[in-house]
Amino acid sequence: MEDKRYEARFTRIVTFMLDCQKVFDSMPTGIKANHIKRIEQYLPGLRAAGEDERLKFIAAKAIKLGEELVKYAKMFRAEKEPLEIIQAEGDKIVGLMAELEVEIQKAGVDSNV
Repeated sequence: MEDKRYEARFTRIVTFMLDCQKVFDSMPTGIKANHIKRIEQYLPGLRAAGEDERLKFIAAKAIKLGEELVKYAKMFRAEKEPLEIIQAEGDKIVGLMAELEVEIQKAGVDSNV
């Protein structure tokens, strides 16, 4: 039972990361409010995943990515910040996604999921 719950939570994190990549990749053509809401809807589930000691670190990285991506998407939509700031924030999101991907790969190898 515990392993099924772990697998479900791990899968939720992987799915979240893939959705983050889709949202981020869609930004040049226009970010929509439903993209932001979709990312925000993951956050409670990610917090629940963090209750599992084995997923605590990876869930924290996923939550950080989600919060930063929502902030960035809202900034991107508003178009009020200078391009340099938006680009720097975008670079930060890319770095967070890369970190999360590495952690997911490590966790997948460790757990054989």
